[in-house]
Amino acid sequence: MRRPATKPDHPRGPVLWSSLEELSGDPAFETWVDAEYPVAATFGPTARRTFLKLMGASFALAGLTGCEKSPFVAALPYVEQPQGTEVGVPKYYATAVTLDGYAQPVIVTTYSGRPTKLDGNPDHPATQGRSDVFMQAAVLDLYDPDRAQAPNRRGEPVTWNDVQHHIGLLRQQWAQSQGEGLALLLGHSTSPTLIRQIEALVREFPKAQIYEHAAVGGGRWLDSTRAAYGQPLQLRPQFENCEVVVSLDDDFLGAGPDQVANARAWSAARHRTADKPGLALYMAEALPSTTGAMAEARVAVDASRTWLIAQGLANSYGVAGAAKPDLSAKEQRWLDRAVHACRSARGRALVTCSRFGDDATASWVARTNEVLGANALLGAAAPAPNVANAKRLSDLVSDIRGGAVETLVIIDANPAYTASAWLAFRDAIAKVKSSVHLGIHRDETGALCEWHLPLTHTLESWSDARSIDGTATIIQPTITPLYDVRTVHHVIALLLGDMDPLPEAPVRDTWRAALGDDFETKWTRCLHDGYVPEQRTAPPNIRAAATAIVPPLPDDGLDIVFRPDPTIWDGSFANNAWLQELPKPLTTLTWGNVISIGPALAMRKDLTNGDHVRIRVRDRSITGPVWVLPGQAPNTVALTLGYGRSKAGRVGDGLGYNAYEVQPIDQPWQTKGSLHKLGTRETLAVTQLHHRMEGLRLHP
Repeated sequence: MRRPATKPDHPRGPVLWSSLEELSGDPAFETWVDAEYPVAATFGPTARRTFLKLMGASFALAGLTGCEKSPFVAALPYVEQPQGTEVGVPKYYATAVTLDGYAQPVIVTTYSGRPTKLDGNPDHPATQGRSDVFMQAAVLDLYDPDRAQAPNRRGEPVTWNDVQHHIGLLRQQWAQSQGEGLALLLGHSTSPTLIRQIEALVREFPKAQIYEHAAVGGGRWLDSTRAAYGQPLQLRPQFENCEVVVSLDDDFLGAGPDQVANARAWSAARHRTADKPGLALYMAEALPSTTGAMAEARVAVDASRTWLIAQGLANSYGVAGAAKPDLSAKEQRWLDRAVHACRSARGRALVTCSRFGDDATASWVARTNEVLGANALLGAAAPAPNVANAKRLSDLVSDIRGGAVETLVIIDANPAYTASAWLAFRDAIAKVKSSVHLGIHRDETGALCEWHLPLTHTLESWSDARSIDGTATIIQPTITPLYDVRTVHHVIALLLGDMDPLPEAPVRDTWRAALGDDFETKWTRCLHDGYVPEQRTAPPNIRAAATAIVPPLPDDGLDIVFRPDPTIWDGSFANNAWLQELPKPLTTLTWGNVISIGPALAMRKDLTNGDHVRIRVRDRSITGPVWVLPGQAPNTVALTLGYGRSKAGRVGDGLGYNAYEVQPIDQPWQTKGSLHKLGTRETLAVTQLHHRMEGLRLHP
């Protein structure tokens, strides 16, 4: 314990004591006791000593020094409590966790060196203190007992010295061949340090090949903007400047790395004042969503018809080439209302579309916004830089089959689970001579690789990343790693030949060049604030592509759409019990995924909640329970990603079906398929049962 010094500048520093008897007679301590417990002043010597003994535990828990805001210091995490640390006094650190590679800025509360709570960073320009479920749940992943705790080779434990020796042998081979046969597969990342390290590796071994794979976001989210604008863009609607928003299946208030920023802007826009009307939303969507629930006017539209609504909107504003589509009476009434609202908004109307939609819809929306003069309301930003000329997972599989890959290093990706089954990635990786997997878990991919190298959790790491608006954040550790793990930058430094890097050295090297003069002062300020000022990517000039994309002729069958789960995301949170227990929006389902259908389809197929059905897409199929969701389009079936895992951990294994098994390579978000009733059923975990009175039987 710390003894109170008689003077603030006590020459001996903190004075330690082992028992309360040692404090007897200390004027400062006696004064403190008399002030806190006036009745103690009336006790005799014996009674006073007994009182101090009985109150010893309370003194220790409360602390014998006053609480005051401590000056900022860099995070000094520990496992064993250092001498002089005040028990029960929280400390706070500004850092970030990541979702889909994007920084989620947080203030971490720690007690005795243990992170216990994450909250949004109120000073960060993107989120301004708000948070979401993934941010709150990240601290639980830190303490996940199923995390990989030490490196292994073919399932057998090894040491990091063994890893260094193996990497040294690989580097000798790469030096002779200039890296020929080396392939690196990266998950989506916005880390400037990781990108710098990968580019340095490619300069050293110029024949090495880089590939990227993201199950949900990453390059996949940029495909529609590339088709609509001729360049990849990170669209960030400025809702706070809008009076009317027309959304075509865009659940911008739903789960994702931009949810917090969008919700903050939306909340500001909805606030009505005497001279500013609140924002009005017009929503056309196939699936009921959190955003659709806020709409002034909503219409259920099958996924394959969304592009017709977009074309009708473009036609109403005279966009070249936009013919008048054949819409239903309900769709036309909604369209007329939306067009009237946009015209009344006097240049403050914006049209958005889903990142999970088709290119034709994105193209018509881009051209309509240009006519509306709404490009300024988009706030588009250049996407976070990535490794130049990186290829896709399908290219990697082709190269493996062609014998061009001898060593495969997979960094924070799980393609053995998240890749489309048509790619047959599991079969391909078996052909690789040497494979290394870097990840926080020994997941489905890690179990297939020769080597698995465990990574630190972000709360244990020195790293960096960019938030959805391009603002860079330096990630600092808030606790010493709980296991024998390393940061991703440490492992890449090994590949670069630095066999003993300091934990923060790669990150400091990146920002030493970026921050320039007076580096130490600026570095400390960035750690304190939780972000790097004036480090956003420059906004590009955007202009819609000249020619609209015509969708292919529709096939027969139901519309099958794929969406990330609102609590498990792409499956990376499957082993988080708190998120599994968290009710999903609108359905209140927990502990699994369902096959969502609308009431009209349920009546045609004689289905109720919990009935098992088979969904067939081309020559593949999955089986799962049905959930009848009022408000869903009549010909649309929704599958959610993230379940059906086998190597998630004791919480996430064996729950639900794996929608990746039927996700086509060429149509990852929307395709055609069929549904067949199987005659079996199960009871679903729902936190609130609903019994409707309109004659529709949702429960048996």
